[in-house]
Amino acid sequence: RKEQQRAAKGSLDPMGKKNCAKDVMTFCSGVKAQGKGLVQECLRSNMEKLSEACRLIVKIGMELASEDLRFKPSMQEACAVSQKRFCSDVKQGNGRIITCLLNHMHDSEMD
Repeated sequence: RKEQQRAAKGSLDPMGKKNCAKDVMTFCSGVKAQGKGLVQECLRSNMEKLSEACRLIVKIGMELASEDLRFKPSMQEACAVSQKRFCSDVKQGNGRIITCLLNHMHDSEMD
């Protein structure tokens, strides 16, 4: 649960906050107050410029998000109806929900 919260709101991650504070100020200060995951998005778009410590934290977050829909709150919200419709019997984690949704992406009932 804490990992999900940290993925959704990077400011809840003490290690990420510590390791990325300078990078956030350098590259993402303009979006910091806007919320909505914009700092994480900004850090991802500046990966090659980030300090090594921050780059590692961002990569870990990206890995978690790629494997589990629960780490992508905006995607989870956008896909909630389809997930319930097509993947309600699929166990969460290890990319199973994302794979299920991808398997149904051309279905006529996919929203």
